[in-house]
Amino acid sequence: MKSRLLLALVPSCSLAVVAGCGSQSSATGSATRHAQSQSGWQVQHRGAADIEFSGVTFGDLQHGWVLGSADTVLATVDGGTTWVPQSAGLYAGQWQCVTARGRSAWLAGSSMRAPERCAVASTHDAGAHWQTQTLSSTGTINMITFADGCNGWAFGSDGKRALAFATKDGGRHWLRLRPGPAVFFEAVQFVSSKDGWAIGTDLDAETGAVMATTDGGRHWTAQAAGHGLAGIDCLSFANRRDGWVADDSGNFFSTIDAGRDWVERTTAAMRTADIRAITFVDGSHGWAVGGGSAQYPPVKGTIWATSDGGGHWALQDRSGYPGLTGVNFVGRDHGWAAGEAQTIVATASAGLGSGTAAPAHTSVLVTADRGRWVKVTALAGPASVRTTIRLSGGDQKIIYGSPGCAVTLNLLADDGADTLYESHEITGPTTDWERLAAGRYSLSVQGTGHWSVVLYERR
Repeated sequence: MKSRLLLALVPSCSLAVVAGCGSQSSATGSATRHAQSQSGWQVQHRGAADIEFSGVTFGDLQHGWVLGSADTVLATVDGGTTWVPQSAGLYAGQWQCVTARGRSAWLAGSSMRAPERCAVASTHDAGAHWQTQTLSSTGTINMITFADGCNGWAFGSDGKRALAFATKDGGRHWLRLRPGPAVFFEAVQFVSSKDGWAIGTDLDAETGAVMATTDGGRHWTAQAAGHGLAGIDCLSFANRRDGWVADDSGNFFSTIDAGRDWVERTTAAMRTADIRAITFVDGSHGWAVGGGSAQYPPVKGTIWATSDGGGHWALQDRSGYPGLTGVNFVGRDHGWAAGEAQTIVATASAGLGSGTAAPAHTSVLVTADRGRWVKVTALAGPASVRTTIRLSGGDQKIIYGSPGCAVTLNLLADDGADTLYESHEITGPTTDWERLAAGRYSLSVQGTGHWSVVLYERR
């Protein structure tokens, strides 16, 4: 089957754990269907106004946890229809973060006994029983993440230096990582036992940076996006390639090559949004939640969605509930968001209801002959951009361009040296390229004003 490439230039600005490490099954089951509001989001829980939920996590469609101020921990075993406090065997601590896989969940923070020590609590039976461990180091844990039911990481500080711990047996034993990170982490995510990313903050320089590791967290290197952005604190990777970071001012960056190149994806609509958390389930579909927007007074909780990797965002919900601080999806349809006043909202329809329009730009187009055009990348001006992409090859590819900006596509050698050995340039509105080889390409756009480039490949 012939494969074609379309470049459109337009003006615009789980793994579920059933019984601990090693015993696994796919995250299956049917979540309780709530009567959806017009927007597609339904309130599941409201509580005291002085308690704010800071995190929400689901291990599968049924089992979820939320963590709030005043050491509030709630759990559900029915997709959020009912939420109950967790207490059985849960050691009193100052809990800062929570994550889940299947029926297993982990809390992290610090013990309440002097001297303050890093602490992790775990359950492998949906919260019926908890076991709490006090780690050897003084300080507190503020980030915990698991790539699967066995491999997990916890990050924190002792007030002077960053701390990092890792487990390979589902949290039964934790080891200190050395040398570990040199900066404090605001957000962290691992997609395998080796590959992870984090938002690191240098408190002295008051700057933020995207950090990456390929050896399970022992060594970290700074990547380009985020330098100089002190407020950058949101992170989501859908896989080993596709990732996004954002700050509370709505500035977005994305990568399609594991962070080797980052592209700014900030849009005018998101620039005014108070973004508190983001999540992506694949290279195209993602959600962002926050405390509202100056564009939509009064400032209330808002939910945004994208279906083209962050190129365009649609406001899904601003129903008047308080600000939202966390969001989590299991698959493309089922999601939960939590925030102020113990608010939990949920969707079983990707947030789409009778009154919600899907984002105008999607990642898959259908041609007259039923071919599927899959988005490879999307770029936007006004500044010039360079990024790296990978094409699957084929007999024929076509790039559609416009004279609004100059586009160059350079085929790079696969030896890691970025050696240029073939170059193509758009010289008119339409350029045909015969037998464009599969491989890694450098895509450069030189333009001024508000432009955008969306690259599609027919597969």
